[in-house]
Amino acid sequence: MAYLRCEHAMMAAVAAAGVGCPRAVPSKTGDAVVAFSSRGVACLARVVTFVPGTPLSELRKEPPTGLAEALGAAAAKIDGALAKLPPRADGGDAETRDLAWDLGNASRLGRPYLPELTDATLRKRVEAALDAFDALTASPAFKTLPRQLIHGDINDENVHCEFDAVRDRAWAVAVLDFGDFARTCRVFELAILLAYALFDGGGDAVDGEAAVLDRAARLVGAYHAATPLAEAEVAALPVLVATRNAQTVLNSAHAYAANPDPYVLVSAQPATRLLGQFAKLGDGAIVLALKRACGFGAKAAAPAPPAAHVDAPKKHKDKDAEAQDMCAGCCLL
Repeated sequence: MAYLRCEHAMMAAVAAAGVGCPRAVPSKTGDAVVAFSSRGVACLARVVTFVPGTPLSELRKEPPTGLAEALGAAAAKIDGALAKLPPRADGGDAETRDLAWDLGNASRLGRPYLPELTDATLRKRVEAALDAFDALTASPAFKTLPRQLIHGDINDENVHCEFDAVRDRAWAVAVLDFGDFARTCRVFELAILLAYALFDGGGDAVDGEAAVLDRAARLVGAYHAATPLAEAEVAALPVLVATRNAQTVLNSAHAYAANPDPYVLVSAQPATRLLGQFAKLGDGAIVLALKRACGFGAKAAAPAPPAAHVDAPKKHKDKDAEAQDMCAGCCLL
């Protein structure tokens, strides 16, 4: 009950900040959560409002102009609103929550799944991401990162987008599913969003590294313009984004081993590609580009990324077909 009440408080704060999200609908008694019993089992029920829009996952193949900036600005508003919520007296947002998708748990909970990755190259890349995360969390800089309540799972299925015809080339962004909220490092929110917002469309819509870096810089720059980041937060982003992609690969592989449903692999394939793209770019080049986007004035010249990818005529597979390819081609299991 305390967790649901925390979600409702978060939804109200986010809506008040001007970002679309579900809202809890009070029952006839005025309560947003109703307790009842079904066949001797204690249950809770609630109703939340519908949020229209196109899932971000359906916009991967041809990311619209201005969408990266809209995503960054929306995430900044969300975090700005949630930063104002103090720790709850009922413990609903306690830091002791232990969630499989909490970015802070990526190494501790994910490492046992490494043997399930039979592709040696992928396993090595995922393990390297977890090693880098462990080194970051053990560093003095990590202790300086601002902490607050965050949504914790702004992924490409939990974001709905609508083109705003009133403002030319503007996008309205809404966020769903507050169930993975956590009181943790603020920059985890931005890293999680980047990990999914940088996914490509697969097939002929695979982005080149230059396009990935450009989109990341525009998104982070828009976030920083609305909610200023500390320089240490920006420096941590390459490691944190790679960690989230490693977490996606590991959790997907483990879930598929328990229940071989191709759906659980739909994010693993683009996450695998993005891990490779970040490795090619290198953390140094990524940090420099992101710092410049935030106006930190990095002096060193960033290494030139590979030439931008030029898309051939689009021939896309549906999600089920891509998931099947993941099973056969990426050797996750």
